[in-house]
Amino acid sequence: EYLVVTHPDLDHYGGCIDVLKRFDVSTIIYNGMEKPYDDLWVAFNSAIEEHQQEGKQYTLAEEQFVWTIASTTVNFLYPDHSIVDDPGVPGVKKEANANDTSIIIKLSYGDQDVLLTGDAEEDLERYLVATYGDQLDVEILKAGHHGSQSSSIPEFISSTSPVLAIASAGKDNKFGHPARRVVRRFERAGVEFWQTDIHGDIVVTLTSSSFQIVPQYGGLTR
Repeated sequence: EYLVVTHPDLDHYGGCIDVLKRFDVSTIIYNGMEKPYDDLWVAFNSAIEEHQQEGKQYTLAEEQFVWTIASTTVNFLYPDHSIVDDPGVPGVKKEANANDTSIIIKLSYGDQDVLLTGDAEEDLERYLVATYGDQLDVEILKAGHHGSQSSSIPEFISSTSPVLAIASAGKDNKFGHPARRVVRRFERAGVEFWQTDIHGDIVVTLTSSSFQIVPQYGGLTR
């Protein structure tokens, strides 16, 4: 029912046209950043326009807001301002980085919390820590930017204090994600670290008081 497009990088929106064709998506949430020079992005925008003409909802994330879906609270933490008007991280005086326009979401069900960070890098992580502090405390963290060395700074790991972190990365990817130093950083903090290039698809199931994780490969569960 809901499709969140965190930011306009191909690996985050490239499959969304097929998603809109195959599934009954009632609401698209996006940060508003455009890539008019990208043919695939233009095609995706056309698909969104068709989606709206069918009476479906398009929500622009340009402030902090909270939705309640059934028994789950969905807290949209970032962007907390208009990315269209200013794509930069507040207080950071340098050229805007598309990764740091990512939609950041905290999901809460019972006493279990999950933080989804898109491609957030160091500047955005510092801003989130300064803005939300202990509110970032979660059980499960989706590591920013595929576990890149430009993300998951110690202060962010400390503020989120997850039991488990997951990095989404392709097997033998050319970028070396997740970075070994980032994996070690989580391990030193006592955080269990899972990664899709080793475990394949990772299915997380929450109850009101615990969570279970089942990987595609490895035969391990938690």
